[in-house]
Amino acid sequence: MRAEFNIVKTKQKYMCSPCSRHIFPIVPDCPTCSTPLRKRSLSTTTAAALVATKVFKYPRKDLSHRVIYDYDHGKNKPARRIQFGSDRHSLETSSKTSRSSRKILKARRTESSVPRPVAQQELITFVSAQQTTNSNPLSAICKLMNLASKRLFIQVYRFTHPTIIQHALNVAAKNVRTTVLFRDGDELVEASQGSPIILEQQPQRALFHRKSLVVDHRMLLVSTGNFTINSTEQDINLSIVFHHSKLAARVEHSQPFSGVVGNQPVSYLPIFRRNKKSSQIGGQFIQSFIEEAKSSILIAMYILSHPGILQSIQDAAARGVKVQIAIDTRESKQTQMTLERLQLSLPLRVRKPGSPPLHVKMCCIDGKTLIFGSANWSLVGLARNVEDLFIVRNLTALQYQSLSEIWKAVEENTQPLKRSREEEEDPLEGTSTSQEDLSPPTKKARTQ
Repeated sequence: MRAEFNIVKTKQKYMCSPCSRHIFPIVPDCPTCSTPLRKRSLSTTTAAALVATKVFKYPRKDLSHRVIYDYDHGKNKPARRIQFGSDRHSLETSSKTSRSSRKILKARRTESSVPRPVAQQELITFVSAQQTTNSNPLSAICKLMNLASKRLFIQVYRFTHPTIIQHALNVAAKNVRTTVLFRDGDELVEASQGSPIILEQQPQRALFHRKSLVVDHRMLLVSTGNFTINSTEQDINLSIVFHHSKLAARVEHSQPFSGVVGNQPVSYLPIFRRNKKSSQIGGQFIQSFIEEAKSSILIAMYILSHPGILQSIQDAAARGVKVQIAIDTRESKQTQMTLERLQLSLPLRVRKPGSPPLHVKMCCIDGKTLIFGSANWSLVGLARNVEDLFIVRNLTALQYQSLSEIWKAVEENTQPLKRSREEEEDPLEGTSTSQEDLSPPTKKARTQ
């Protein structure tokens, strides 16, 4: 995102030290060195740095990704690269530039030139074991938990990973209010004996299926996988980290959200049984985006059996949209039965024998919009369970690359769906080798 800074001239004079690090903002007494103060008015760069906090509306501690150049750093000198530091709200300066860079900067330098952002960290980051970058979900979860200074809020269906449990206990031991809402987690309960951590095991009447983590109402991690060894290291899943305080607070309090994160529109819909509105519009919400698809629809889903959604996908295919669907073998019969009942025909891929479970719940439309969350696309998942549903639009190149790598892994671990007669000849086809994330057969499995 580009931004233009309007520098306001001020009569007040400031002093600064020539050391490489300055406390932000510039103050008369620089504590980082004892070098005598150099009399000099506030530079354009420093003024722009002060304006940046208002333009971007970020706390000073979140400015580590803001980079600007100082074109007015003395006469006949190369431009300095200014990097906002998050650890001490400081500025790092560097005058190292190549000859070619100096020529370009000298040509661009004018009397009216002002600093401009040249780099920006994305506020929405995709994490998956199937990616080449950000490929360690366990590390992402633990690092985010360690950033908590006031409050850590976790809600997850199954919580059994020993490393994540230990990190939660360590955070709670630092007087950080740590609350965990969970459905299954005997290991968590046993390890938390004597700890100040707050555990709230959810009742059996509605399946608590959410998978999210909120840090200090500032950062949020949402995942399609549980906090288990298989989910973080083996199964095909997707986690997303959001740096947005309002969205994080809304997710923690199960309140809908619609806004912009960075420069990307994001919508959040909490689903829970007592919320009749969300129960009614969950499926319609997804259908509205599918109906707008123009070129392609990629769906990777553990369970896909919602009649309205399947009908919308069929309609999209009929108008020329390229449709690709991959589902987990364990629940593929639900999809086949629904398609047969509605007299629909869609190309389906199912997990190969011995391949990791396809536990992800995501849909990419036209390479621009991502629908994902904890909910399976079934009548139960979108109306009766306790779930989270997210829409992220205007996908960046890096995000689209991540989704492409995940989809490549999906294709490598799936195959076209066999006909019913072939399945009867091979009844053990596609059974999962992973037992940790599998619910008991029949009734409980279908509630997901």
